[in-house]
Amino acid sequence: MWQPTQITLRTRLKPLLHGLALAPFLLLVYGLLSNSLGANPIETLTHNTGLWGLKFLLLTLSISPLLKITQVKWPMQFRRMLGLYSAFYVLLHVLVYLVFDQSLSLAYVLEDIQERPYITAGFVGLISLIPLAITSPLSIRRRMGRQWIKLHRLTYLVGIAAIVHLLWLTKADYGQAWVYGSLFTLLMIYRLPVFLRQRLPRIGLGR
Repeated sequence: MWQPTQITLRTRLKPLLHGLALAPFLLLVYGLLSNSLGANPIETLTHNTGLWGLKFLLLTLSISPLLKITQVKWPMQFRRMLGLYSAFYVLLHVLVYLVFDQSLSLAYVLEDIQERPYITAGFVGLISLIPLAITSPLSIRRRMGRQWIKLHRLTYLVGIAAIVHLLWLTKADYGQAWVYGSLFTLLMIYRLPVFLRQRLPRIGLGR
């Protein structure tokens, strides 16, 4: 089994991953500047930034199962990076919505949250994602200790909110939403035995 050295991880694989992760953003910027994002460029920007945020979230959640299945540990070093890129694309998604769709109007945003359930689900995901991004630096994680692990279970709520957001905003073709929803469900099912082992002893059912 190939095991890259720390030098290879730091000087080759990490820059490569940064390049791949930024490629969708750069392509969207190029498309916007070259006027090649289609008839509705704002809708294209909104959809694609949100979708890439979800993709990176699913990649982040896939790291632990990958480690357990393959016993390959080095991808764990990229989990934090993938999580931050998920937050990056979600933030872009929200900024496009706030700036171009709502013209930075708080009144319009609040009205949207009340009238459109998928917007409500999206903001639940955003609010849950913010503390995860803020507490990602190693220095903060060390100070928080085990509380950091408990806090980062919010990742699952972010995933649920993202899938619900995608399902509810889809009007015709649900194929894409069901694909990502199925992947997220499989990742949660994989984690279920671990969750049960942790919770059952606390309620007296683990003996």
